[in-house]
Amino acid sequence: MSLRLNFRHLEMFRLLMKTSNLTETARLMRVSQPAISHALRELEGQLGLTLFVRAAGRIRATPEAIDLLPEVDRLFGQISLLNTKAEHLKDAQGGRLDIAAIPVLAMAGIPEAICQFRTQRPFSHILLQSVATTEVITAVKEESVNLGFIATPIQDPSVGVEPLLETEFCCFLPAGHPLAEHDEITASHFEGETLIALSTHSPPGYHFRSELAKSKKDQLVALETNNAFVALSLVEAGAGIGVLDPMPYLGRPAEGIVIRPFKPSVSITFAAVFSRHRSLSRMELQFIETTRKCLHESAKRLTALGISAVTR
Repeated sequence: MSLRLNFRHLEMFRLLMKTSNLTETARLMRVSQPAISHALRELEGQLGLTLFVRAAGRIRATPEAIDLLPEVDRLFGQISLLNTKAEHLKDAQGGRLDIAAIPVLAMAGIPEAICQFRTQRPFSHILLQSVATTEVITAVKEESVNLGFIATPIQDPSVGVEPLLETEFCCFLPAGHPLAEHDEITASHFEGETLIALSTHSPPGYHFRSELAKSKKDQLVALETNNAFVALSLVEAGAGIGVLDPMPYLGRPAEGIVIRPFKPSVSITFAAVFSRHRSLSRMELQFIETTRKCLHESAKRLTALGISAVTR
């Protein structure tokens, strides 16, 4: 049989356990002593337990009441947390956000956005997962995350897309490499070089390799990876020259590395994605706009390096 306990009765029980005095409990709850006695009888009747007994003119808690007290305290603790969270949500200072992002954005762009976002919502809780594009899309469609961040294109009518930053592929070179003397790099410069590129399993990698195939240079790719930061590490290690999106260059210091625009330009757009089957919350919209502002700063840094970049 399910119980429908009265919150006020539980409040009385908790206070009476602390005071062991009906008169004092009545005073603290601003009711009469008979009202406390009546509430106690109702609670004992609902629980089917004797909670207090009289001894030497005082009331004493029974072992059953002592066993119940930690659970009642835990309940009141949860209610306090609920009230605090509601206040934070009302003041737009709290809330929970689950995010899935492709590795390059999880390491460059999203961390800055999270830092700025939490200055606006200091009590927010954020979970950031770094996963492949297909996993981001799956999580968004299943609504196991609030937002996803990927490189487009994405062809799925159930997924909404909010473009944030459009930029272009760049050539990553060791500072002393002969090609570093050029203002821009073309496919014709790749002859005799070890070319590092993103795997065709990723949308950006597939897009770039399709463009490279037009100049019949795609066969020059000798090293490929599904992670742009790994590609950057390969360039730093002297394994070859890389052609990839510029985000890794912004995400961490790259010692002895220079970047040059790759021509003809191969564009790449980074975007927020979300389920079309529900409306975006105020918190989600706020995070998207915060990310856009952070990427706008990234765009300015890239533009200063001669790389085309614009926020959407």
